[in-house]
Amino acid sequence: MIYFLIAFSLLLIIFVIDLENQIIPDPLAFIFIAVAVLYYVIFNQTGLLASLLSGFLASSFLLFINIITKGRGMGLGDVKFAIAGGIFSGLTLMPIWLLLSFLTGALTGSILILLGKAGLKTKIAFGPFLVVGILLTEIFGEKIISLLGL
Repeated sequence: MIYFLIAFSLLLIIFVIDLENQIIPDPLAFIFIAVAVLYYVIFNQTGLLASLLSGFLASSFLLFINIITKGRGMGLGDVKFAIAGGIFSGLTLMPIWLLLSFLTGALTGSILILLGKAGLKTKIAFGPFLVVGILLTEIFGEKIISLLGL
């Protein structure tokens, strides 16, 4: 219980800071990584390697986007945050987390464009969508996997 309280507190802080400043401070990303790893070391050692792999894969995917867009499509703060997000969500739920993050980001961006609040070149922080994706995955992830028959 304490783990989730700490994790969700960090998620809230990251959400607000990235939303307001379009930056995920490295210390917060690294603390979140440490908290996620510590959880597995203490409570679920058998899942540690799979969760570390999940963090690596999630981060690599966002790094790939960062590289091909030359930093315009994804910041390195998001890449570092994805290490922790991947560890937190685990190997099974990590693809669901990223999918929900991109879908909520696309939906929000589309709504902002339709309302005239943003244009196609408007920068929108992605960290808040990564946070929302984690929360949605924690709530609905297993149900989504069941619906997809995975």
